[in-house]
Amino acid sequence: MMGNIPSIKDKVLTLYGVLYFSFVIYETIFYSVDFQVSMIVKIIFNLLLATMFYGYVSKKAFFDASTWRSIFYFLVVLYCIYFSLALATKDISLFGVLFITILSVSPLLYMLYLYSNKTQEYWN
Repeated sequence: MMGNIPSIKDKVLTLYGVLYFSFVIYETIFYSVDFQVSMIVKIIFNLLLATMFYGYVSKKAFFDASTWRSIFYFLVVLYCIYFSLALATKDISLFGVLFITILSVSPLLYMLYLYSNKTQEYWN
């Protein structure tokens, strides 16, 4: 990266993040009829991802790099378990939904990985 000029990768990831969180807000407002424990967990994870996204875009440090890296590894393990359960059910519709969910969150996990890099200037 040259100075403060954002790269094309940063612009694409930023656009994706805005679209993703717009969809999450829309889904939470209009499709969340049942308020369950899973909804609370989803809201907490999306708030964490939104905080990371804001820190990544604005180049500001929230918490510390090791905390974010731990969250990254936790989410990767969680989504691997999630995907394994989808394979174990042998239900094609559930597998499709979980596969799309994992594909849609993958760019955010990539941003989280980049954000948690201790060599970034905002962690100093």
